Amino acid sequence: MPKRTASLKTQLEVHPVCNCIILTFVSGACIALGFFLKNPVVMLAGLLPIALYEAFRTWGITTKLPSMILSALIITDIILIIFNINFNIAKIFGSDTAYLAGYSLPLGDIKVVAPAIMAIIAVTLFLRTAGFYTKWLSVLIFAGSFTIIYILSPVQFPGIFKWGIREASSLLYYIHL
Repeated sequence: MPKRTASLKTQLEVHPVCNCIILTFVSGACIALGFFLKNPVVMLAGLLPIALYEAFRTWGITTKLPSMILSALIITDIILIIFNINFNIAKIFGSDTAYLAGYSLPLGDIKVVAPAIMAIIAVTLFLRTAGFYTKWLSVLIFAGSFTIIYILSPVQFPGIFKWGIREASSLLYYIHL
């Protein structure tokens, strides 16, 4: 039996720069189109390949599990939006914020909280992954999460955006130490 030379796995492993560039353009196009159409499902669909590739590229338990959760979270959020499932998490916790993975997370509708959790996971992946490409992918997910929040809830966006800027600035402070 002849040896296979061009499997999908081989192509994904051999060309990470091309893959990341393609994923950047695809996600950027989906985010722009979703922003224009005011459709977060298109935006989430653009982030899904990034999350799946991130899950493919990560190896350790502290990175593989969060990247797999990220992929599942994107799929879940797509389902919640398509079927218009509304669920206010703040009522369950009895608070407007929750502490998750070292971050204070603003709570509200699950469809808006999911992208905020995606941003937290992206920051976690950025900190815990060693590779340039996985960091690149996590930055794309972080940025995409905030555009999705803006489309889903322009009212909640300023508060969550301030939260994201605060967390990102503390991350930059952490990196420079």
